[in-house]
Amino acid sequence: MAALQVRRRVGMQVIRALRDTRLERGKTLAEHGKLLGALVSGQVAMTKQLQAITDHFRIRPPEAPPEA
Repeated sequence: MAALQVRRRVGMQVIRALRDTRLERGKTLAEHGKLLGALVSGQVAMTKQLQAITDHFRIRPPEAPPEA
């Protein structure tokens, strides 16, 4: 009986450790998602600013070379 209790206790410790790891990874993914969102927002803002500058100076990109 004691051996079964020990195995059950160890099993519960493993389950708790897995749960804790899953919660930590979830928090990390949420933080990475926020960072990625901020980076995308910054990229969009820079693209808009660059477009405004090129429009102001009437700068156009060169024509793409014809495909062979």
